[in-house]
Formats: sequence, structure tokens, C-alpha cells
Amino acid sequence: GKRIGSNPVNAVYQEFVLWNTSTHIISRADIKTNINTFYNIYNPTLSPLLLNSYPGAAAAYSLRQLSTSYTGSSILVQDNVGGATKAIDFDANGNLNTAELIAYGGANDVFVVAWYDQSGNNNVALQPSAASRPKIYDGTTGAVIVDANGKPAVSFDGSNDALNSTSNVSMPLNNAIAI
Repeated sequence: GKRIGSNPVNAVYQEFVLWNTSTHIISRADIKTNINTFYNIYNPTLSPLLLNSYPGAAAAYSLRQLSTSYTGSSILVQDNVGGATKAIDFDANGNLNTAELIAYGGANDVFVVAWYDQSGNNNVALQPSAASRPKIYDGTTGAVIVDANGKPAVSFDGSNDALNSTSNVSMPLNNAIAI
């Protein structure tokens, strides 16, 4: 887990899942004990998905599918030249459809306009200001931004990048624990 203070964070995130601990007893230790089941680190097992085993999240933002009942897109993006926005879906394996993202971006940088909530609570995280959107694709290199494990990730610049949800959850989160 990672505790984030009140200052802007220069980091990349693949997902945030938040539970209201006053109404749900979720143990991060339980999830970590069974981490390969949910994060597919050691083999290509897709089931069970995290939110199927640990339901009741207040908000769940991920670049991979977290629930079998979620049928929407992962993110809504826009390139740096102000082209039409594009919803990026999941591929057949439940991961971000990077081929779709690369085809959209081409030689342009791509930024996240909205990160869709997979919890079922419709807490979409949005950034209407193009100058404050986190980056997901680099048009110069033609590569999707990745985390330390090579998984697609959203990159916050540590200055002004943020996504704010309809439930007053904002990313990067202040004083929150990300699993």
C-alpha cells in the first residue's frame, strides 16, 4: 500500500479501489495474501475478479476489469491537439485495450479526461481542464505509459494533474491508502 499526503504526487497508477470502512470490513492483508488471484502476476488467471470477491467498494478505478458485472469502458481520453474524445475499452483478457489507445494517439500525446468507476456507484473521476489531465500515452515514443511492472498506468505530473469524482474522491488521493 501507499499513503499519499496532501502534496501533489508525481507517480503512475494502474488502479485505485476504495472501500468505506465504516460500512465494509475489508482487510488489505487478505487481498495481499491472495494477490496473484486478483493481479495476475504469476500466471494468466483472470477469475475471480477483485470486486467479485470483495464487493462493496465506494469507488474502483482501474485499467483492467475488476468485476464481471462491469460492462463499460476503462477511460475516456483526448489527444494533446484537442481531437475528439475516445472511450478506451478492455481487451478480451480484461486489460486496457492498448492497441485501441495506440491507434487513437498515433504521434500525439494522450491524456485521461475521465476514469470510469467500476464499483457500480457511478463515481466517474473527471478532469475538464486539458492542462490538468494525467498522461497515459506518449506520442513521441509511441508507447503507453507503464508502471514499474510494465502494466499500463496513468501518470500524474506532481504539479497540477488530478481527476475529481462526483463523490468528492480525488486522485491523487489525500491521506488514502491505495492497494
